[in-house]
Amino acid sequence: MPDSTDSKPEDRVSKEAIFFQSPWTEETRKTKRNLLLAATAGLAASAAGIMPKEINAFGLKVEDIDQTAFLILLSLVIGYLLVTFMLAVYSDFMRSYWDELNKFESFVLPEDDALRDLVLSQRRVVQRLKGVHIVRVAVDVAIPVIVGIMAIIWLICKL
Repeated sequence: MPDSTDSKPEDRVSKEAIFFQSPWTEETRKTKRNLLLAATAGLAASAAGIMPKEINAFGLKVEDIDQTAFLILLSLVIGYLLVTFMLAVYSDFMRSYWDELNKFESFVLPEDDALRDLVLSQRRVVQRLKGVHIVRVAVDVAIPVIVGIMAIIWLICKL
């Protein structure tokens, strides 16, 4: 019987660890980051009145920025990122759903009682872990969406 220290670390990864891997693609994570950064800038601009005096972008220098135009532009950018984030999340959910469906579509419980009990106990563990996974996904989605919507509302009210 091989010693557990002989196995590679990737061989010792439990199913629970795989289950708790991030469900998001790199695109979704980057969109979430950009949404949170833009929403934070929007909240700072609307709630604290922090406004840039000049913007240097693409080799252009803009001074004396019109506050109304800046707030409208910022709310449009946040709205775009919010819609993009929600579409990316939906896409990731659908990809994950179809992957899981294809994995278990043709699964049949074994006839051996010991194997059947093992499979059923594993299913119960996965069912318990699903609750934690759902909370994690809800927080990963809900917080950026709420912050984005809040920033848009505050920016519009500031106009």
